Amino acid sequence: MKIIISTESGSDLPVKLATQHNIQIIPMHILMDGCKYLDGQVSVNEILHYHDRTNMTPSTSAPSIIEYVHFFNRIFEKYQDCTIVHICYSSKTSKSFHNASVASKQFKHIYLIDTLSANGGLSAIVLFAAEQLKQDPSIELTQLLEKIEAIVPKTKYAFVAGNVQFIKAGGRVQNSAMMENSYLKSWPCIEQIEGNLLTTKMYYGILESVVEKLIHNFFEEYTLCQHQLYLVYSLGFSESIKHYVNEYVKEKGFENVVWLEAGAVISSHAGPGSFGIAGIEQ
Repeated sequence: MKIIISTESGSDLPVKLATQHNIQIIPMHILMDGCKYLDGQVSVNEILHYHDRTNMTPSTSAPSIIEYVHFFNRIFEKYQDCTIVHICYSSKTSKSFHNASVASKQFKHIYLIDTLSANGGLSAIVLFAAEQLKQDPSIELTQLLEKIEAIVPKTKYAFVAGNVQFIKAGGRVQNSAMMENSYLKSWPCIEQIEGNLLTTKMYYGILESVVEKLIHNFFEEYTLCQHQLYLVYSLGFSESIKHYVNEYVKEKGFENVVWLEAGAVISSHAGPGSFGIAGIEQ
């Protein structure tokens, strides 16, 4: 029986990797100016212009139950007799898992994983699952599910927000009130802890030094599998800093680095110039 992996657009999986592994992606929503858009229908530039124009950030939401029903239906129509493993956005920060769970009850052969992760962490788990299938296309479903579930608590994700106002307005970070004003050159570090997004520390200074501190602290805190590292950036993040980061993580032993560009949903919460890092503990 063929296994199909699916997830939400908030993972920001690169199109090339999603295509390579045949990962099916359901779009989340962006709401602004009284209109609802699918992720991908509006650009990140439009998100930033909306903020500049209104001093507000767009709202985002999970796909609805009926959208999940249609999504799963399309997969089954295309891949008859397949099994779907839907690797879901954290249930603590989105209704995606709940809505997908309700929708899945209308079908047989759909299995859901609550990753308790968002964005970079979610991508790390999705691509881990895809690699397991690639290495062993005949892997038993129960074995695949066990392997995915085993890395959920080992998956770590942290990022520095490029704009504090986006984080505060977005409402996804539970303790965002502790953040200081962006004009103080402060960079809140937000980590995914047991599914929740929490501000854990503040960094100060220019972005290049902040990124280096974030990566250094991340490596100090977690002993990561060096097979794969995931780095996330949003529009406005400097190419020169990306180059510096590539060299820095290679020095630390990470040869295989996947860069994820934040799309409209994630940029609605993190703002421009953000940077994140994700990996799986040994």
